Amino acid sequence: EKKQADRRKLRAQEQEEQLKASTSLSAKQLSVSFLYQPPPGLPTPAQMKLEEKKKQEKAQEDALKPSYMKNAPSEGSYTKGLYIIPKPLGHVYKNVRCVRCRHWGHQSGERICPLINANPNDYFRQLIEDPVSSFSSHNPDLID
Repeated sequence: EKKQADRRKLRAQEQEEQLKASTSLSAKQLSVSFLYQPPPGLPTPAQMKLEEKKKQEKAQEDALKPSYMKNAPSEGSYTKGLYIIPKPLGHVYKNVRCVRCRHWGHQSGERICPLINANPNDYFRQLIEDPVSSFSSHNPDLID
């Protein structure tokens, strides 16, 4: 009986030592484990990709807007699918492109076009309509 009791005591001591060793090891691991975990509040890679995609979409939308509307606030997310004609501070924005100056917001015949008096076909029209130009092309000596 003494031998069995001694064996039980030895086993109990060994188990205690193993328990202490395992708990001390896990305590060490737990004390350093925060180094291997991302900090709280850090977005996951999937969330970061989603945010980046949203930023790119917003940049593309802003690129299509005129300069005075670049960072203008929208009324809400429900207006994303709707076409809204903005009229900020007296500006009337039209979704048309000028043929002459290639700017958005006006057409070629409107006053706000910087090239309203410039006609790209004017030189060719003058050549066709001017009777002297036809003579000058055949006989350059007739015209001084």
